Amino acid sequence: MESLEVFPTDNSSQEDGDSEDSPSSGGLLKCHKTKRVRTTFTEEQLQILQANFNIDSNPDGQDLERIAQLTGLSKRVTQVWFQNSRARQKKYGTPLFSASPRTPSSASF
Repeated sequence: MESLEVFPTDNSSQEDGDSEDSPSSGGLLKCHKTKRVRTTFTEEQLQILQANFNIDSNPDGQDLERIAQLTGLSKRVTQVWFQNSRARQKKYGTPLFSASPRTPSSASF
């Protein structure tokens, strides 16, 4: 008579992370990572970031730390904001943040 192997159906005891949600098995039943919350910037934070971007679009680590403290954001969030702003500037080829932003009500027709 053949011996049958019995496998537990509860995969919570597996710690190698190679259970049903592995790409090789094709199943995406469990997702252990939580989605990071998207950062929303206040007007004051944006003003500080934009003013500093106009001075130096590629600040060094010390400047990023200083700007992060001024805005209350993490250094990493500040760094990514500058990276994204440089990419936008390169893509559109124009200064992104002028000294006096025009609002739709102040535009002359």
